[in-house]
Amino acid sequence: MLKTPFPDPTPKLLELICAHPELPTISDLIIIYLELIEKSPTQIDKLTGALVNLKNSNEISVAGYDRLGNPAQIQIIHALKNEFEELLRSDLAAMEDAFVTPSNEYLITSLISAAVMKHRL
Repeated sequence: MLKTPFPDPTPKLLELICAHPELPTISDLIIIYLELIEKSPTQIDKLTGALVNLKNSNEISVAGYDRLGNPAQIQIIHALKNEFEELLRSDLAAMEDAFVTPSNEYLITSLISAAVMKHRL
């Protein structure tokens, strides 16, 4: 029995971001991404591909803040980068599990961090 591939989620994700162009939307997407990878680390390349497609959508921006804390529009590439940095930094700082298992949060976070760097997210 052949498995049918999942459809590309990029159009739906772009639709969601356009409907809610705010940093919390990006944060929520990244959190869901992290949870999906924790459940199925072998799917990291497929899941990261959707975020790479979002990153390459230069016409999309979200409401956020500049470095001085003033309201500003942020391109999606910068919103993804900033949110990933914040979440991964806090996840890596809090890890204590030393076992190499799929439930090792440090290992999963390291894997996600490597994928983010590889795809320049």
